Amino acid sequence: MNECINKKKVQWDVIISIYIYRILLDWCYFKLISPNYSYYGFGDNRSIITYIISWITLIFFSLFMERIINDEKPMFSNITIFALTLISIVPFSTLICSGILSYKFIIMNIFYWMILISVYFFIQRIKVKPKNVTIGSKIINDKVTMIFGIFSVAFVVYLSYKYTHFRLNFNLYNVYELRTEARNYNFPRIFQYLFPWSRVLNIIFLAYACKNNKKILAIIFFLAQMLSFGIDGLKSTFFMPFLVVFICAFYKNGSFKYYKKITVWGINGLLLLGIMEYMVFKTYNIVNIIIRRVLIFPAYLNYCYVDFFSSHDATIFGLKTQYDKLGNIIGELYFNRPDMNCNNGLISDAVANLGTVGIVLMPILLIIVLRILDNCTVDLDEKIFFIVAIYFAVILSNSFLTTSLITHGLAVAGLILLMLRSKRREENNEKIE
Repeated sequence: MNECINKKKVQWDVIISIYIYRILLDWCYFKLISPNYSYYGFGDNRSIITYIISWITLIFFSLFMERIINDEKPMFSNITIFALTLISIVPFSTLICSGILSYKFIIMNIFYWMILISVYFFIQRIKVKPKNVTIGSKIINDKVTMIFGIFSVAFVVYLSYKYTHFRLNFNLYNVYELRTEARNYNFPRIFQYLFPWSRVLNIIFLAYACKNNKKILAIIFFLAQMLSFGIDGLKSTFFMPFLVVFICAFYKNGSFKYYKKITVWGINGLLLLGIMEYMVFKTYNIVNIIIRRVLIFPAYLNYCYVDFFSSHDATIFGLKTQYDKLGNIIGELYFNRPDMNCNNGLISDAVANLGTVGIVLMPILLIIVLRILDNCTVDLDEKIFFIVAIYFAVILSNSFLTTSLITHGLAVAGLILLMLRSKRREENNEKIE
C-alpha cells in the first residue's frame, strides 16, 4: 500500500478538494439530513473520538484517491473506482463522525476498501489485450452496432405507449409513486431485462451521438431516456442524459485527470448549491433528492447489511432462498418500511453473498470485472465510456455485482462498447499497416 502512495509526489490541490467535499458534506448531514431524517437512523452522536477516527480514515484514503485522480491513463476501471471512492469513502467518513456506525463495521469497511484499492493498483500492471468483435473476417463496427441503439429506442417508445401513453414526468418527488405503479405493469420476463438494458444503451448511444455531432440522433436518444423516466421514475435515468450532454459539450481534448478534478469540484459545487438553497429559500430539495439519496443513504445501508448478516447466514449468490426480497427485509427491519426496497452494493454485496470472507473475495472479483471492461474500451473515445463508468459506479454502489452485470446491463454495455471500439481499432490498424 505504501508503494501506491509514494510512487509520485502528492498533488495537494486534489487532497484539499476532497477535504472541502468532506466539510461541505458534514454541514449538509448535521444541519439538514440528521435533524430531518433522524427517524431513518441518521442520528448525531458525535464525539471527539468519532471525529478523530473519521478524519484519520479520510486522510489515509485520500492519498490513494489522489493517485487515482491523477492517473492519466483513460481506463474504464480508473473512472469507475474514482467515482466509487468519491460517492462511498467520503460519505463513510461523515457517518463515522456522526457516531451511528459500530466500530466493527468501521474496521470491516476500511479493510474492504484497502483490499479493493490494493487489487486495483496491482491489476493495473497487467496490460490489456484488446480484441475485435468479428463475424467471420468482418469486423463489427459502429454502423452495425447502431442497430442495437435503434432497437433500444423503439422498445422504450413501445413501453411508453403501452403502459404510460407517452408520459413525460419532470416531478422528482413522485418517483416512488411511478415505481409502485411500474411494479403492477407485470412486464413479461424478457422485458424485465430489456428495459434496464435499454437505459444503459440509450446513454451509450447518446454519448456516441454527441461525440460525433449527430444532433438529431442525440435528441432521439435524449427523448427516449425522458420517456424511460416516465415509466418507472428511476432518478439516474433522468439525470444521466443531462450529464452526458454536459460532459460532451465541455470535455475537450486535454488532460484526462483534469476532468476528474473538475468532477470533484462539481460535487463540491452541488453541495454548495444545496447549502445556498437552504440559506436563501429555507428548502433542501438538492440535499434531499441527490445528496441524501446518492451519498448518505447507500453508505448507511452498508452498515445495515453488515449488521444484519453478522447474525444471519449469507445467501451464497441467491442459492439460499430464505431471504426472499432481501431489500424489503432490510427496509422493514431498519426503517420500519416493508415497502422500501433497500438494495445496495460493495461491502453489502460482499457480506450478503459470501459472509465475512466476501470482504476479501468480492473486491477482487469486482476489479477483475472492471479490468475486463478495460479490454472492451481500449481505443474508444473516453467521452463515451467516461459517463458510462460513472453511471455504473452509481449502480454498483446500489446493487449487487451480479445484478449490475445481468439485470442492469453492465455485461451488455461491455459488449456494445467493444463493438463501438472496434471501428476505431480498425482505423488504427490501417494506419499502422
